[in-house]
Amino acid sequence: MVHRITKLDIPSQFAGIAPGWLLKACCCFLGVVFAVILRSVANQFAPGVAPYAFVYPATLLATLLGGWEAGIGTLVILVFLTWQFVVPQ
Repeated sequence: MVHRITKLDIPSQFAGIAPGWLLKACCCFLGVVFAVILRSVANQFAPGVAPYAFVYPATLLATLLGGWEAGIGTLVILVFLTWQFVVPQ
């Protein structure tokens, strides 16, 4: 018998295995890593172009997987990281 997961809500799918806050933090981390990898690949072809381009897709991914808390965490971290690399020190 094949078991299909029909919901994307990771914290509710694995509620008995790990605490909800940890699963949401993992979804937040996944969103940040997703955006950083995409930004690194994009910088190979177009360095410095559209620095905020992957912030919102990564935030959407984290929100879909981990809920609004993971989405807010991803957004805050990515905007901070982008701000650190865009604004000259």
